[in-house]
Amino acid sequence: MQKSIHKCDREETLSDSVYQQLKTDITHWKYRPGDRLKEKSIAERFGVSRTPIREALRRLEQENLLVHAPQHGYSTRALDLEELNELYQVRIALEELGAALAAQSGLDGNARSILEDLCKFWREPEADIFESGDPNMVYVDESFHERLALAGGNRYLHGSLKALNERIRIIRITDFGSAERSEVTYKQHQEILKAVMEGDVGKARLRMREHIVESQSHVSANALRALARLHEIDIGSIDNWRS
Repeated sequence: MQKSIHKCDREETLSDSVYQQLKTDITHWKYRPGDRLKEKSIAERFGVSRTPIREALRRLEQENLLVHAPQHGYSTRALDLEELNELYQVRIALEELGAALAAQSGLDGNARSILEDLCKFWREPEADIFESGDPNMVYVDESFHERLALAGGNRYLHGSLKALNERIRIIRITDFGSAERSEVTYKQHQEILKAVMEGDVGKARLRMREHIVESQSHVSANALRALARLHEIDIGSIDNWRS
């Protein structure tokens, strides 16, 4: 019995490790849209059995990073501009509400602590987050938006935004391909925080909306260019990416 428990724990640990690495590979475009993920190849790569591989792949499917087809197995999702636009419509609504609630918080209790930490970081951020092409900038950016939503005090808003970020990260990572875009993001975050700290709900909403709309424009254009460079993908994967 004890051996079975240890075996189960080990498989869960292996599955978590495989899941995290594959998720990083997918969101950093090491797998192209439409690429198949073969259990045998992945098992050989990680030196594990297929059991933790299957569990990791199922988790990635649940997060909409993979699709599964009978007799075909798992593959990365094809990119769809219409879907991206719909997700950004939701993001704009969530982000505007988050900024408004944070501005309305009156800087009380937990909100003050979160906002002061954000202000401190975005006044003097670490220089290396502006390095050209650094994919980790997307995580820094997500943290800003999620913590701002948390300052607003609505747990469901925060959870919804976090889930949405997981869904669009694979596309949003293309928004930080240059130091210039990171610098623009830095300045826009400062403007949003200024409006929030002043308690100006209208301006906080406006600055946030401008920020997200500009991001959407860059993400869509960059994703199209990235797909165009991936000559080996099926043309069906980019049919829906129309300007």
